[in-house]
Amino acid sequence: MKLTHLLPAATLALLLGACGSGTHKDGVALKGTLATDSIEEFVLSYALDGDIQNYRYVDIKRDEKGNFQIPDSVIPAEGTHATILADNSGFFGVWLEPGKTAVIDIAGTPSQGLTATFSGDNAQENDLFNDITVTYDLMIYTPQDPSEAMPKDVALDKLNKERERINAKVQALPDPSKKEYYAKYADLLSDRMEGFVIEDNAYATDSEPLDDPAYQALIAKVDPNLDQALESGMIYVWLRSATKGMDASSVEGNIAQLKLIDEKVTNKRTRKALYNSIPNTFFAYTKPTPEAAAEFMKAYGEMAKDYPEFIDRYTLVAQGVKEVKAGDTISYDPTIQTVDGKTCKLSDLYGKLLYIDFWATWCGPCCKQIPHLEKLVEKMKDVKGIEFVSISCDNDLNAWKAKVAKDNPQWPQYVFAEGEGDKFMTAMNITGIPRFMVIAPDGKILLPDAPMPSDPKIEQTLKSLLN
Repeated sequence: MKLTHLLPAATLALLLGACGSGTHKDGVALKGTLATDSIEEFVLSYALDGDIQNYRYVDIKRDEKGNFQIPDSVIPAEGTHATILADNSGFFGVWLEPGKTAVIDIAGTPSQGLTATFSGDNAQENDLFNDITVTYDLMIYTPQDPSEAMPKDVALDKLNKERERINAKVQALPDPSKKEYYAKYADLLSDRMEGFVIEDNAYATDSEPLDDPAYQALIAKVDPNLDQALESGMIYVWLRSATKGMDASSVEGNIAQLKLIDEKVTNKRTRKALYNSIPNTFFAYTKPTPEAAAEFMKAYGEMAKDYPEFIDRYTLVAQGVKEVKAGDTISYDPTIQTVDGKTCKLSDLYGKLLYIDFWATWCGPCCKQIPHLEKLVEKMKDVKGIEFVSISCDNDLNAWKAKVAKDNPQWPQYVFAEGEGDKFMTAMNITGIPRFMVIAPDGKILLPDAPMPSDPKIEQTLKSLLN
């Protein structure tokens, strides 16, 4: 199960967009070879008009020799930047333009790494764009596994060196307009990685990124009407400036962002993408009450009047919001299973105070809570009457088992049985993870949205519930 607001790491790092123009022709936009038969998932993806809520995915079919081709008909008429994903072993960037054929040959092995070589039309541009894509990978600078993280100063030093290298490569482009485009795009994407590093450090130190002068300097550089601001994702850093001094996830904070867009953003493509993004994020992360959802939609309906399709979509979402309160019972009892495949019901775990962690291996914030949970479990190992439980939302059981084997957590680990996660999350109005919940021994909910393990007061909170 993947919650819709969470994106693969590669697409978070590269919020794709389009530049250039053209018309559809009866031709091949991309062809090439993947010289390894151990890759199962081979996908082309791009964000339509730069909107990260509007991704298009195309399965790439190969013949027995590993050859493949993508026709013009599956890409936008104006062309698009796209990402090629090969399982978890590699991702590559490519510019696709109707009427021209880009050629990519991918070699290597999943264990040793995959590399791409470009030829055909726009080969120099594609080599550059792919280099930018691979270099500014979110997982390099803020990996999901905290044990793999670089210290802040090391990450920023690496970014500065890569920025210089990429800029030199940009200057070698013969086309002045493309040189200008990629120079700004690469600069902003590097800024976005710097923003992620600052946000990650702030998260770890329980501080506010907006108070960091370096973060403020990044925001000051952004022209919200520049296409590259949307395509690099820096527009979302810029949006945070609207919430300084308030809770960014509150109704007030989201309305402040809407007002900032209304006042400052004239780029039609960017306005549309942001008016789609804000309500999606609001309902996914804020976990609003029905009253808060109605308040938000009242303001949204007035400011997003140019996008009736969005108003209709999120009105339905708001109407489906329900509040899960302390004292409620679990409305859907899911089947869960252990690493060795044994199954049980969630209700089979009742009898102690349960502190449950709902997480997934593909969720970066979830993985960053694991070391905190490990410390909490160790601190409370002699406290009677409480049980710590982790339940994964992963569909990829191999990825989940590998993560559990690597971390070797000393508390029970489960994963939702097929289809059970979606049913449980919908029934309990859980729209985002990580999510922690405390359930009483009799199965009643005590804390539907409990503090995270990183919260300094979590141990005190749990002990108070045992008394």
